[in-house]
Amino acid sequence: MIRCIILLCLTYQAFGQRCPLGWLPFKDNCYKFSDRWFSWDDARAVCKARQGDLADVRTLEERDFIVGEIRSRRQHFWFGLNDKAREGKYVWPDGSPLDNNLALWAKNQPNNWKNRQDCGLWQIWNSTEVSWNDGECYANYRYICKRSINTVDKCDFSNGWVPFGDKCFRLEESKLSWRDALARCKSMDGNLVGIDTQEKLRMISDTVTCTDTNNAVWIGLSDIKSPGNLAWADGVAVTITNWDVGQPKLAVPGGENCVEVLANTRYKWRVTACDVEKKAICERPQGTF
Repeated sequence: MIRCIILLCLTYQAFGQRCPLGWLPFKDNCYKFSDRWFSWDDARAVCKARQGDLADVRTLEERDFIVGEIRSRRQHFWFGLNDKAREGKYVWPDGSPLDNNLALWAKNQPNNWKNRQDCGLWQIWNSTEVSWNDGECYANYRYICKRSINTVDKCDFSNGWVPFGDKCFRLEESKLSWRDALARCKSMDGNLVGIDTQEKLRMISDTVTCTDTNNAVWIGLSDIKSPGNLAWADGVAVTITNWDVGQPKLAVPGGENCVEVLANTRYKWRVTACDVEKKAICERPQGTF
């Protein structure tokens, strides 16, 4: 069976469940063990956009919960501990200091290897040995987000909207032409997504993860308003691009051309005919319900 994980489709698991789908509840918090790889700073940006932060560790019970999850996944994960502000002084994302009684450093760690390791990493060796290490913040690893179970959502999670920056985003599951997808987004007081920052570009790659590699999605870029001149549907200037090799190349010279994002090109953009039916990403201001 083709499996497509779309993180933009976060909804609640059941009535009374206060963690979004894909997040795990423990005590008073929700945790997301990401299957995507980012630098420490980019991972933190994603967590904050989802109304949380990189995970801290406040109790032994919480530490044991995370250890168990890492053992089941057998992967290394970024978490919130860091000494970026002052070498050797480890703090959590909110600036509070590490309680050394909770520390789980590996032998001879942290060692600030080559004077360039400032970010906390959960690591696992031999399938069961879980500990902390200091890592190079620019390296790409999976990551753990944490947010309060009582977080008041800024977006309509129950209908598939999730926050990023000051906007809410939703995957439109129905396959539509570009024009129909735009109309669908507008019917929900939104627009097809426009990408004007590197953060939004990362959001696209983090939220569209498909093993069905032909399952492309529409974004808001097209030449419908001015043939041959690609522009965002929301009127934002085209300043950020992520073109595939040989792109942009008009698919319908003299006709209507629209832009898709395809998973098997590492989320690169391609120009294609606007009447092809695809899923789409909508965006709208936070607080819209």
